[in-house]
Amino acid sequence: MDQITYEEMIAGLLKGNNALLGHLKTHQAYCQKTLQIKSSQHCTEDMAYDIFIDAVMAFRNNVLKGERPDLRYLRAYLSKICWNMWMAHNRSQERKEKKREAVQEKLYGAEWENMDHLSREEEEREEVQAKQKKLHLIQQAMQKLSEQCRRILQLFIVEGKSMNEIAEMLQMKNANVAKTTKSRCYNRLMKEIHD
Repeated sequence: MDQITYEEMIAGLLKGNNALLGHLKTHQAYCQKTLQIKSSQHCTEDMAYDIFIDAVMAFRNNVLKGERPDLRYLRAYLSKICWNMWMAHNRSQERKEKKREAVQEKLYGAEWENMDHLSREEEEREEVQAKQKKLHLIQQAMQKLSEQCRRILQLFIVEGKSMNEIAEMLQMKNANVAKTTKSRCYNRLMKEIHD
């Protein structure tokens, strides 16, 4: 490490000197490049930078919990944290997308899936009309909900935000409060749609 030994960094971090984490910047380019290569360039430069910063904080937290990675392999250790964070991000995105698709399927229904007898053009036209009708019903039902319910459903269903993100954006106590509120609002929406 430049100008500071690994042991000095560990001792400093344990005393709360987080400025010492700046010395890990020498590993940033390697970690970011590794992320981009391993992800087949799906991880953008900005994402790789953000993940590296999160990895540095994870390193700090691990040190505070008593973990002591081998100095000889620190770059590989940080790189592994970055990769694990990238994979966790992808899994989270996939879960969000599946949830959103499930909610949208429940909202839209599968009315237009059983139209095998129609021509492709007729099927597409029917599908568009069915979706427009359903969207109109959803919009009407949404207008009957409170502003908070409309906002939380918009954030979750349309924008795919997590419960933590929604709680922060709507200044709720925590993700559990956001989840309970979202469920209550969703149930009201479904009731309005089907009434």
